[in-house]
Amino acid sequence: MREAYYINPAEPDRLVTQADVERIVSEQSRREQLYSLAVFNIPNLAELMEKGGDQPILELYNKLLDTIGAGLSGMGGAVPVPTSEDWKENEMVSATGGIVRACQLNGGFVLYVNYLAAKKGFSTGQTKFEPNPLLLGERNTDFCPIFYERHSVYLAFLQMCMEFFCQAMAAGVPLRGCISTGMAVMDQEHSLFFGSPLVEATVGAATRQSMGVSFGRSFYNYHPVYHDYFIPWPVHLDGNSGGGAYLSPMVLNWARYWRGSLGYGEIAFTEGLTKMRENPLYAEQYDVATRFFAFSEKHEDWHRDLEWTGQGDILDYCEQAKKWYYSVKK
Repeated sequence: MREAYYINPAEPDRLVTQADVERIVSEQSRREQLYSLAVFNIPNLAELMEKGGDQPILELYNKLLDTIGAGLSGMGGAVPVPTSEDWKENEMVSATGGIVRACQLNGGFVLYVNYLAAKKGFSTGQTKFEPNPLLLGERNTDFCPIFYERHSVYLAFLQMCMEFFCQAMAAGVPLRGCISTGMAVMDQEHSLFFGSPLVEATVGAATRQSMGVSFGRSFYNYHPVYHDYFIPWPVHLDGNSGGGAYLSPMVLNWARYWRGSLGYGEIAFTEGLTKMRENPLYAEQYDVATRFFAFSEKHEDWHRDLEWTGQGDILDYCEQAKKWYYSVKK
């Protein structure tokens, strides 16, 4: 089995083993640093536990740990890495990413990664062209440049989030989730977790009106450069008086991942999730997922239809994306 080598955060030109980086990351975890994290929870959790005990939660958490331990399947694992200054030309690099952790908090699941270390991947021999890479930021707001220097860490993390979400769907358990990025302390050894991205993701996930994975408001500064990973779906903001301030109009495009993955792509989505469809707790959630899946499939190249002229920052971009959504939704 190929051993994973990482870029040493202390000496960027030197590679070290995963064990060495694990030690370094653990030592640094008590300090505030940049993290991307995702919070997932299960709708109707109390009723689910009343009927089936805590077994579904334990099984799902084990799936999450397996996802981290085993890596990604299918299309997962290969991410675009820019080879041109404008980020349009890319090579696909496999087996890249960072050190990912998971924990279980308040009945929910937290998946997170920091940017101390990046796994040294290898080229797949394939290229990707992105005509409109997204490199806009919000005016007058600071962000950490290492996020884009190691953007492959973020993209691999998003793929892992999609893999976990799809695993839950295939098991008949819907999830509500939210992804955020920012400065935080995530010290698992001492059970110390705090920071604005954790608040954003926790509130954002809890206030979603239906299953799916939102991007929090930190999307405006920390977003995927490439459009394969997200799609506008602002329905979760409609009537959301409590969490709207924590959410962006963008959601994780897990349906695209499902279609492209060797693990799920051959499964007919509407036929495969019989557990969810037949469970009265989740029948409505299944209907929402089905509508999203069809929308994602119909608009796979949605960003090509945006009006790109006159955009000054990410807020202009998101407004154009919302206009596009409301113009095409049926």
